[in-house]
Amino acid sequence: MLELPKLRTARDQNDEPSLVAWGKFLAATSDEELETLAMQNPVLKQAKDALDRLSADDEARMRAEQREMAQISYELDMGVVWREGNAAGKAEGKADLVQHLLTLKFGELAPALRERIAGASEAELQRWSERLLSAGSLNDVFAS
Repeated sequence: MLELPKLRTARDQNDEPSLVAWGKFLAATSDEELETLAMQNPVLKQAKDALDRLSADDEARMRAEQREMAQISYELDMGVVWREGNAAGKAEGKADLVQHLLTLKFGELAPALRERIAGASEAELQRWSERLLSAGSLNDVFAS
C-alpha cells in the first residue's frame, strides 16, 4: 500500500529512492519525462519499454481508450446524480425548515398541509418562507 501524501516527504528526505522514482514515473505527463527517468533507472527503462509496446498495440490502446471513456462517462453520470441528489436534498431541507417555522409560529400543522409543504417546489417554499415572517395566519402564508 502506498500513501501518496507521504511520497513528498520521502522525496524531500531522500528516503525510499525507488518509491520516489516510481512516483515520478507514474506522475509523468510527457514522453520526455518518461525518457529522462528511463535513462536514470534500468527498472524504469523496462517499464517504459513495456509501456511503449502496449502503446504500439492497436487493440490494447483501443481497450485503454474504451476504459478511459467509460471512466469519464461514469464520472459524468455520478456528477449528474450528485447534483440531482443535492438539489433534492436542498428542497427537502427547505421544506423541513418552512414546516418547522410555521409550527413554531402557528402551532401544529394539519397532515394535509405538511404533505403540501413536502411536495412543494423550491419557488413555492421560497415564497412561503418569505411570507411567514409577516403573516398573521396560515392563510396569509399560502394565499395565492
